Amino acid sequence: MKKLILLSVLLTTVFASPPDWNVNPADYEMSANVTCILQLNFEPTGDGNIIGAFSGAECVGVVTPIFALDNWIYFLTVYSNTADVEVIFKAYIQSEDAVADIQEVIYFAPNAVYGSPTDPYVLNAILGYDFAPVVLDIPDQMIEQGDSFSPFDLDDFLTTQDSDVILWSVSGNTNLSVDIDENAVVTIVPVNPDWIGADTVTFSATDDTENGSSDWDEATFTIVAVDDPPVIGNIPDQTIGFGGTFDSIDLDSFIIESDGDEVAWTYEILPPQETTEPPGWTVNPSEYEMTMTVTAVVESLGEEAEGSGHILAAFTGDECRGVTTAIYALDRWFYFLTIYSNQSDETIIFRFYNADEQMIYAVKETIQFVPNASHGGPEAPYEFHAGNIGVDIDDDHFAQVIIIDNNWTGTETVRFTAAEVGTLNNYSDSTEVTFTILPDHTPLVSDIPDQSVEYGGSFDSISLNDYLTELDGDEIVWSASGNTNLTVNIDADAVATVIPVNPDWMGNETITFTAADDTENGFSSSDDVVFAILPIDHPPELSGIPDQTIGIFGQFDSINLNDYLTELDGDEIAFSSRIEIPAIPEDTPVWTVNPSDYELTMTVTA
Repeated sequence: MKKLILLSVLLTTVFASPPDWNVNPADYEMSANVTCILQLNFEPTGDGNIIGAFSGAECVGVVTPIFALDNWIYFLTVYSNTADVEVIFKAYIQSEDAVADIQEVIYFAPNAVYGSPTDPYVLNAILGYDFAPVVLDIPDQMIEQGDSFSPFDLDDFLTTQDSDVILWSVSGNTNLSVDIDENAVVTIVPVNPDWIGADTVTFSATDDTENGSSDWDEATFTIVAVDDPPVIGNIPDQTIGFGGTFDSIDLDSFIIESDGDEVAWTYEILPPQETTEPPGWTVNPSEYEMTMTVTAVVESLGEEAEGSGHILAAFTGDECRGVTTAIYALDRWFYFLTIYSNQSDETIIFRFYNADEQMIYAVKETIQFVPNASHGGPEAPYEFHAGNIGVDIDDDHFAQVIIIDNNWTGTETVRFTAAEVGTLNNYSDSTEVTFTILPDHTPLVSDIPDQSVEYGGSFDSISLNDYLTELDGDEIVWSASGNTNLTVNIDADAVATVIPVNPDWMGNETITFTAADDTENGFSSSDDVVFAILPIDHPPELSGIPDQTIGIFGQFDSINLNDYLTELDGDEIAFSSRIEIPAIPEDTPVWTVNPSDYELTMTVTA
């Protein structure tokens, strides 16, 4: 690689007669070409100057300029017997009768070409130039009340290219006392020990010269109140049976954050205690006539699986129809899976071996087999979710545990973490919660219909067992809750009767019907039903609209329908109309046309 590098060094100026720089090209095996212009103190130079190239003290190239393209251009050949050696440059400035070092260097590459006549390299020679100091990247500091700012050396953030003495000064501080000692070490303390806030301080470095060149940098120093870490209270463990659903968790209701700091919630599904040997999943493609492909990524235990040791396989029942491991591309681990079949519309399920946890997990997603179909791609891969459970935390910090493997029973442990956002210490706290599914089916209640009746009417009785799915044959105990203005009676046959406590009451009430196993586990599920008693609704009455009779070319009067409407309840009304069929119908006309009688046509689509 060809490089031209700017050196930030103290430059040496030597006054002398024109130097006797020379080089013997026959002494070298390799060369490179540099096409450049020369500047003195960052201004263009004229004729009569000389540029020499050196490897150490050895002259390896020398050139004088040629005037071309409105510039004095130097076509310099640099010689070497070794690649990648540093080449420095010097310039003899005729007008000053002086030799000066040049800032730039190159690292020799055989046959390299540096610059061109239309885009020459610029070499900078310096004579008596007063470089301004550069102050950069003084870091901000933030501390808690009662702590101390760290002292720092301003010279660590100062760059100089000459030996001028530097004078440091400070400004902008109002609530902070800033001291700079003789060694440029800064000490900062608050004027008032109880002060909380931020001061932006400007540090200036000035040359102690006639020019007084200077530079400055700002840093903000902040004192914040003492930050107390968040504390998470006890989130209850949950146990359900087959078919049950874990309760959602309002995570914020379990946190104590005395400072009112914003927190971000994350979760981690902890590794299992037991492990499984890698599976021997295989498929023989020659046994199948059709294929489809899937390009996927896999999320396992809440994180995208990384590494080539994991295995993704496709199945119908227990028959393996495709298997693959991950390939790293585009900063992700992709699974390029070919699935085999002899018939369309088969339901393909997936399993995933997590090599990190040494466990086989079910995959939530399924795909219907379609010959030659292609699902996903590297830019938009199909996303699989593998595990026994998954966790979703929404924007309101409600966590819902999702069951991925509907055939799984056991216990998973989830670690929830609340971490402060945008604070000095970014404190956090964690707690572990277990989620267990027992091999006992939960009774499922669903889709009990809402009911609305008019005042004086009666709600239909409800045969609750019609809305129950119970797979174990366990005895069920029904209950109702949430009713205040309604009385609920559930008889021995699980038929619910609902009546108002006060016959004159009108309104609506939500009643929760719960079916619980009459077992030691007592698993249950519920359904909410809304019962409403509405005021009597009187139908609208429209009457008295007078008939109208007009002559040919006359026009019927408009009718304000509201003038003839009686609506006792104040309900919103929508009007409609239709034309009655005549009492004595007319015969169907016999309309015909003979196209041959006409020379022209047009069409109408209506």
